[in-house]
Formats: sequence, structure tokens, C-alpha cells
Amino acid sequence: MARTINDILLEKLQATPNGILKIESKEISEIMEKELGIKESFYLHKIVRDPFWDENGVDPNVIGSTMKLTWRDGAKKSAPKVKIKRERTEEDQYDPNYFEESEEYRLAKLHLDKNRNMFVHGPSGSGKTSAIFRIAANQARRIFRVNFHVDFRESDFLGDWFVKEGTMSFREGVLPEMLRTENAIMILDEISFCPSEILSILHPVLEGSPLTLTKINEVILPAPNTCFVATDNTNGGGDLTGMYSGLRKLNEALLNRFPVFLKMDYLTKEQERKVLMKRTDLDFEHADSIAELFVKLRTAFKDSKISFAPSTRLAITLAQFYADGMEPADALRSAIEDRVNEEDKAIFKELIRAVGGPLNTKVGE
Repeated sequence: MARTINDILLEKLQATPNGILKIESKEISEIMEKELGIKESFYLHKIVRDPFWDENGVDPNVIGSTMKLTWRDGAKKSAPKVKIKRERTEEDQYDPNYFEESEEYRLAKLHLDKNRNMFVHGPSGSGKTSAIFRIAANQARRIFRVNFHVDFRESDFLGDWFVKEGTMSFREGVLPEMLRTENAIMILDEISFCPSEILSILHPVLEGSPLTLTKINEVILPAPNTCFVATDNTNGGGDLTGMYSGLRKLNEALLNRFPVFLKMDYLTKEQERKVLMKRTDLDFEHADSIAELFVKLRTAFKDSKISFAPSTRLAITLAQFYADGMEPADALRSAIEDRVNEEDKAIFKELIRAVGGPLNTKVGE
């Protein structure tokens, strides 16, 4: 089999002591031209070693890494993504993660160990879904993720008939597939978006009962060690803040089938700083200042001084802008200033002045 760019970069990755390979664009191009005979130019990216898991499953014995190659000529072709993986060794451990430092993560893992259905709620970007993915990775369990929306249909769940080459066939939906899969977790993401008549399909399976596909007269028994995790910005009682339009109040009959409710809030300053440094390679001083700024912004939101609650996801975005070498003013404007109203912007600038320090300096200066 011919050697590929994956093979070459994997060798370099394995040779690094900390599992992080930083490689210049020019070097990638030189490797591809010299060893593979391909003449292309790429922007700088990095490869980070991490457990090889995604929404389609996990292999705990494999280390995975993803490299994104961005063509200099954006109109030339779509940007390729390269995934490389190797067998896990005894020296490899799952990287420490902020979920594993939290009480919420510990409780979620405890209940998922027992296959208890769980309703995880909290503000946007607080890590609800990511925590479940992380637990599944450590337990070598497959994830089935359902992203609800207002037009979600019964056939999306159960399946439907379709015509192929003049023949009628039944294509199963995600729910039957999950129930046939041992050690599976189904994430019911943003469950309040789904109409109650669709969610009623879940009532029997949430109790561990079989699913009946009436369209094909088949009964599916749940495989061993399966469970459901609902995630939402509310606890099922509807949105009382006005921040999450489109969310419905959920039926008590549905909520009663989730024995575990877990609220996942934003991180502490120390936890968030660790996340920013881990995800973006940002230095301690800048990551600490961004974490402090976000604590102050959330306090202002709780005190009704601003109308938005900045998420950890947004903090990571801002940290990445700094890590990429953007000017502080450009980073702050791109991430936050231009997404908020004028009143919020004024308070935001006050808080930036209060934090000061590294927020006003470019990385490396």
C-alpha cells in the first residue's frame, strides 16, 4: 500500500513527547512534494493527540488525531480534513478535562454507569453534551445523537417506506438502530424543541419496554446497557428568561421517565482557564484574564445588568482569536462586541477595563 500523508504525519506525531505536533505550512508542502509528488500549499495548522471518539462511536484502544488542511486558494477546492489514528499504549491516558474535575461530571458518570435515563439542563455552551460524549468515550459506548427541531417528524425517529428502483423498502430511523445496539446512549439534544406528540414515542422505551414498529409489524427489544440522556437549556418547565425562543414546556409524563435531573452550570474561573489553555494553547496570563472577564460578564447577567450570558464556547472562541495572534481590539470585537446591543457593549467595555492586563496586549508582546 502506498505511503500517505497520514502515515508521515502520524510518525511525527508519535515522536512528540506531549502529543502535540506543530508544523509549518511550508513543511507540509515540502513533505507532500518530496515524498508524495503532490504540489500544493497549505495554511498552518496543528495536530493534537486525543482519544479517538466521535458521535458515531468510540474505540478506547485507539488514539486519534485530526488535521485540517486549508488551501491557500479558498475557491480552488474544498478544504480537506485528515484523520489519523494508532493503537493506544499503556503510556497513553485520556487527557485531563474540566468535566472530570466537576461534581456534575462525577454524578453524570455515576448514573450512566447504572444506565439511568438522565435529563441534563443548563445554559447554552456549558458543556452538557460534551460531558456525555466524554463519559461515553471512557466507557467505550456508542453515542446516537438526535438534534431536535420544530419540524422533527415521527419518521425521523422510527423510519419510513421509500421507493428504490421500483421496489418499496423500509429504512429504519435512529431509534430502532439505537435500541438494537448494545452499550448505546442516545442523546436527545435540545429536547424542548420537539413536539410532544413526537416525544410520546419515547414513553415505552424510556421505561425499558420494547418498541413496536407498526409500519412493519415488528417489535424491537432494547439491547443490554442502553439508556437515554436529554439535554436542554431548561429543566422541561419552559423558558422563563426569554433567552431561548422556540422551547416548549414538556409533558410531565415524559419528564417522570427521567429518574435523574442534573443541572450543569458554567465553570469556575480556574476550570475555565484550564479549558482555554488546553483547547487553544493560549498562555496562562491571557487565559486567566479571559476567564476572569467571563466570570464578571456572567455576574452582570445574573444581576440583570446585561442581557446575554456568555458561554464557555464563546470564551474558547475569544481565546482562539488571541492564540492566533489577533490584535486584542479585533479579537474582542469579533467575538463579543458586535454581537451585543449598545447598552451591553458599554458594560462590556467597562469590564474589559476592570480586568485590564493581558486582555489589552497581543500574545507574544
